Order: sequence, then structure tokens, then C-alpha cells
Amino acid sequence: MTNESSIKKLKEYLLKQNYPNSSLLEKVEISIEGKKIDFDLIIKDADSKTILAVFKIYEEAPKLHYPFEYLVDLFKYEENIPLIYAFIDDNSKLCFHQFEENYTSNFTLNRFPDFSQLWKLYRNSNYKRKSKRETTKLKKQFFTYSGILSSGIVSIISIVLVINLFINFTGSEQSQLNKYEYETLDKINDLNSSFEKIRTKIDLIESSQIQNNRKNENAKLIYKIETVKQKVNNLEVSLKKIEDAITTDPSKSLAIPILRKDMDYMEKLMMNELNRTNAEFGRFFDILKWLIGSIFTLAITILGYFLNSKTLKNRKDE
Repeated sequence: MTNESSIKKLKEYLLKQNYPNSSLLEKVEISIEGKKIDFDLIIKDADSKTILAVFKIYEEAPKLHYPFEYLVDLFKYEENIPLIYAFIDDNSKLCFHQFEENYTSNFTLNRFPDFSQLWKLYRNSNYKRKSKRETTKLKKQFFTYSGILSSGIVSIISIVLVINLFINFTGSEQSQLNKYEYETLDKINDLNSSFEKIRTKIDLIESSQIQNNRKNENAKLIYKIETVKQKVNNLEVSLKKIEDAITTDPSKSLAIPILRKDMDYMEKLMMNELNRTNAEFGRFFDILKWLIGSIFTLAITILGYFLNSKTLKNRKDE
């Protein structure tokens, strides 16, 4: 550890180097980054209050690397740092070790600079330190901005590629949609043609059915008319016989009321037959209407099933 004689010896040496006595302060505590460090002696300019140098005093040469590495690390966050020295007093000679911001760079001084030279060393040391910091800062900014620039370029290229892919995709998708629309229109036209053909066939079936039914009804009507005509002819024959009988034998006229009853009965039968025939015609037309409606419904159902199967098939194909 240091002693008072070593501090006195260092102070006397500095006074001989024309250092002002007021600038040499012994046993000073300096607060650096919240830590209080004791120095054996400091050189402080009385006018500017600038600490130019700090000293740690040893009576023999220790391993200086670790303690001064610690000091340099503490000072590196200060705007201006003093020159750091180790003073070795081995009774044979005085030795000074100077440590710079790069603590691995230290060298031995056989003669300590005077006050004006120390000021120059202080300014040069801090100038180099600031220049180094500015250079490091510029390098960091360069790498930061270059990283941002490269990221921006990559982002722009990515955006361009995405837009290009989107345009190509939408173009191909649009072409596929147009192709699908054309195919759908063709299928709709085919379905319309098929529907028209089915409708034509239905019309033909309806017309042929109506004609057949009309033929059948006409045949039945003709048959009934012929039957009625036959009965009328029979009545005419009977009347003729009656007239002949009355003309030949007037006493037979008593049978006419009976004959009139027969005629009334026959008229009633004929009216009933005519009403029944009309009712059958009405029922026939009702059946015909139901049949036509059923055929049309069946055709619509077939068409709907056909369209639905086509749609399902198209979805499966997609």
C-alpha cells in the first residue's frame, strides 16, 4: 500500500517540474458512475477545475493490469477522462505507468511531462477518444442505416413480387372464371334446348292424347246417338202401327193413354241417359286436366333433377 513518504516524494517531483502547488491534491475521493474511488494524488487545473491526471502509488511494481482495467472501464462513460498513472517508488528510481482508454495499451515514462505538456497530452488523449467514439458511432449508424436500407429494399422487392404474383393469380383466376362462365352458359343453352325438346314432346303427347280421347268419346257418342235413333225409329214404327190400327179399328184408340205413358217413360229414360252422358263428359274433361297437369309436373320434375345433377357434377369437377 502507499505511504506518506511516497506521496511526498511524488509531489516534490512534480513541483520540480513546475507544477503549481495548488494543482496537486492529495488523498482525493472521486465519484465515478455512482462509485467512490480513492486516489493518492490528482493534478487539477485551478482555473478550469479540470482534473488532468490521477495517480495510484505503489512502493513496488504490482500486477497493474486488473486495477487499472477497472478504472478505465469506470471512466469510459465520462465525457472527458483524466490521464491515469501508476507511480512506482522502489527507492532506486521513480517509475510512471500511463494507461489509456484501451487499458491494454500502457507504457512506462522515465520522465514525467511538465504542466503545459500534460495539458497537451490531456487534450490529445480526449480528442483521440472522442474521434474513436465518433468513428464507432458512425460505423454503428452506417451498419444500422445500411441494415434499414437493405431491409427496405428487400421489403420493396417482396411487395413488388407479391403484387406481381397477385396480378398473375387474379389474371389466371379471371381467365378460369371466364372459361367457367362460358362453359356454364353452354351448359345452360344445352339445358334450354333439352327443355324445349321435352316441352315439344309433351305438347305432342298431349295433342295425341286429346285426339285419342276425342275419338273414343266421339265413338261412344255416335254409338249412343245411333242407339237413340234406333229407339226413335222403333217408336215411329210403333206409332205407325197405332195409327194404322186406329184407322182400321177406332175402338183401339183406348190404348193410346197407355202408349202415352210409355212415351213419357221413354222420354224420361232418354233425358236421364243424356244427363248421364254429359256427366261422363265432365268427368272425362276433369281427368284430362289432371292428366295434363301431371304430365307437366313430371316434366318440370325431370328438368329440375337434370339441372341439379348437372350442378352437383360441376361442383365435384371443381
